[in-house]
Amino acid sequence: IRVGNAFELLKDLPQQKLPRIGTGIVLAMGVARLNDLDRRQWRACGYQSQGEFLDYWARTMPEAPADTNPWCWLIHFEYKG
Repeated sequence: IRVGNAFELLKDLPQQKLPRIGTGIVLAMGVARLNDLDRRQWRACGYQSQGEFLDYWARTMPEAPADTNPWCWLIHFEYKG
């Protein structure tokens, strides 16, 4: 995925999230360590607390436990539907 390019969202989202499958336009990309994500970033993903975000992480990324502080893609995009 490159900044400014369109892409399709094909993966099913967690049950607690709305199933927004469609097209998006990438606005910005980056990488960060999981433990360096701040409140603004995990709230942008729809989580009210860091604990809620880390619970989701543990369920969906068991091969990359939070205590190993894995690298994460940060993809800011505009959902197009």
